[in-house]
Amino acid sequence: FERIDALHRAAWRWDELVDVYVARCEATEDVMSRIGLLRRIAETYEKDAESPAKAFDALLIAWSEDYRNEESAKELERVAGVTQKWNELIVSANDALQQATEPDVKIAICLCCARWYGQELGHPEHAVPYYQQIQRLDPASVPATRQLAELYRITQQWQLQAQTLHALIGMTNDSVARADTYWKLGD
Repeated sequence: FERIDALHRAAWRWDELVDVYVARCEATEDVMSRIGLLRRIAETYEKDAESPAKAFDALLIAWSEDYRNEESAKELERVAGVTQKWNELIVSANDALQQATEPDVKIAICLCCARWYGQELGHPEHAVPYYQQIQRLDPASVPATRQLAELYRITQQWQLQAQTLHALIGMTNDSVARADTYWKLGD
């Protein structure tokens, strides 16, 4: 496999190389291996074939293999910024959210959507329903509560931020995290 990879790279045959990756991906049962191959496809499209739109498509498939894979989500987020395919990403994420049955998968998708709306797209008001859905699924979700507090800080909703930070203090026994949260309360 590595030899075929090297031969196609040396000859700059990107489509043929991607075909090799796709065939290998289709024959692979291990989810993490498929994700790795899909990310190699994306890298080949983006860096070698100079086709970030196709890289986005490959990364969207990789993310759909396991919505809890934060590396895939971050890479997809980066390429969505390059290609400006945010709408397509949000629509795909919402479709996946509607079909998801496992709470941890729903939480992972909601965390991504909330981050994208709040930090990447400049629409923090659209992030709030995702955080609320996470809190319904897992009232003790520290990542969601932390991101929600940050969202309230950004939107200058000080009372809601204080309430959320107080709730966050009760969610953790980590003294460093608690001290950081107290510090944010006093900020």
